[in-house]
Amino acid sequence: MERAAAHKIITKLLGKGWKWEHHPNALTDKDERAAANATLKAVTEERRKTSEEMTARRQALCAADPEYQRLCEQYRAQDGSAKRWSGLVHTHKFVVGKSNSLFFHVHAEGDSWEEVIEKLKASKRSKE
Repeated sequence: MERAAAHKIITKLLGKGWKWEHHPNALTDKDERAAANATLKAVTEERRKTSEEMTARRQALCAADPEYQRLCEQYRAQDGSAKRWSGLVHTHKFVVGKSNSLFFHVHAEGDSWEEVIEKLKASKRSKE
């Protein structure tokens, strides 16, 4: 089927807002895709086994290293503190945006309504 004819049919089905992608290097033959899938399964299984061996080796080496264990404990304590402070720094009292059925898109945030409104006005001016 020609692209123009396909586009016309898809437009009738989905409306004018649809988009498309083209992947010229994609496999087009079912036999090629089946062979590639079999190779993928074999490679993935080999990788999984190697990953398990690496993890076991890493755990054995690290468990025997007291300095590494000390650093891990120190990092866990610091990480918890950093996450708490990050949450405080990045949270504003008021957040304004638009919501569709799946996402909330933030347009402005601030600690007062005046600050939020000023940011919305500045955003609108910059788009003009």
